[in-house]
Amino acid sequence: LRRFFVVAAINAEMTVIKRVETSTENQSDDTTEEATSIYKASDINAAFDNGDNALALEIINDLVSTKVANGMDEKKAKSSVRSSMTSYWKPLYKQAWQNGDANEMKRIRYILFNSGLYGNGNEVVKTVQDWLKD
Repeated sequence: LRRFFVVAAINAEMTVIKRVETSTENQSDDTTEEATSIYKASDINAAFDNGDNALALEIINDLVSTKVANGMDEKKAKSSVRSSMTSYWKPLYKQAWQNGDANEMKRIRYILFNSGLYGNGNEVVKTVQDWLKD
């Protein structure tokens, strides 16, 4: 897993370098550069899926910080990252519920709680209950 993230980080950095080189050649001096992250929202889910909570939290913090650096307020930045996580975890939670897989449902609730984006334990439970109503 770490190898995956090292390769992904190197590839992301190379993309950024190429983008900066290209945009530097094509832009005037009065434009500002946008902050970028080496991570994508999907990297959060991959880290949590592989049990690397520390890396997942690092990715969340980096993505939120990048969005804030680009002018988004912190609440909206966290909401944006949460939305990306929800897109991934909601269908998995609903499938686990349909399959009667209590262990998987518990694992997903634990991930949501540990992300720090879904509130306390009661708020996580309310969130997943709402997912099942959709």
